[in-house]
Amino acid sequence: MLNSFEIENALIDLNLATFKRNKRIRGYKTQSKEIVYIKTSNEPDTKPVCKNPLLINPSLSRFKSEIDNISGITVDWVELRKNSNINRFNEHGEVLKGNKKTAYAVAVHSKSALKELLGFVDPSAFKRI
Repeated sequence: MLNSFEIENALIDLNLATFKRNKRIRGYKTQSKEIVYIKTSNEPDTKPVCKNPLLINPSLSRFKSEIDNISGITVDWVELRKNSNINRFNEHGEVLKGNKKTAYAVAVHSKSALKELLGFVDPSAFKRI
């Protein structure tokens, strides 16, 4: 499974831009301004997060069966994760407030699986296989 450092490097290799960078979370956006987040540890530059470091928009649950079929992606659909550092999931959308600061946590096992998942995050930038 890829840790938070490896996922960050993969997102950068896939041309996602840094949207937010703080001690507890990092946000990356696609060319179409869709956003994914990566959890960071208390020591974000020295210690990676290994367990389900990627956070995705709860609205992607509508693609649950398709995402579950991506080899190398495991989404914890059981529980929405609350993270007060999440602002929004796209640049065009409203800023999230209160209990809406939630996301699904994802384990990523390969860069190719991550790219396939990004096809659901931003279909215009990443062609679905």
